[in-house]
Amino acid sequence: MEPGITWYELLGVLPGAAADKIKRRYEERAALLRGEMISGAPSNVLVSVRRAQEFLDGAWEVLGDPATRERYDEAMGFRRRGGEAVTVHVWHPPAAAPGAQLGAR
Repeated sequence: MEPGITWYELLGVLPGAAADKIKRRYEERAALLRGEMISGAPSNVLVSVRRAQEFLDGAWEVLGDPATRERYDEAMGFRRRGGEAVTVHVWHPPAAAPGAQLGAR
């Protein structure tokens, strides 16, 4: 998984998505990778499809199980509010350019 990409983003759902929506999105994306959809494809495409399926399966393994999803949300900084996950963002000021002083004119 690329740094900064969440399992939710991979499936195209928000962290507060209902379990049935997560399952539906997983199934929709997995259907695009079925064997009959890629039969006759070059080997590099088949390798990419297998890798994509591994990512989808990873997302489903984490988000498809309520206990695992809750641990993941906590580790990622998502808080639960009435069953809905909320992202907790921390603002960090941008780094000043080398030699620049904040507030200098």
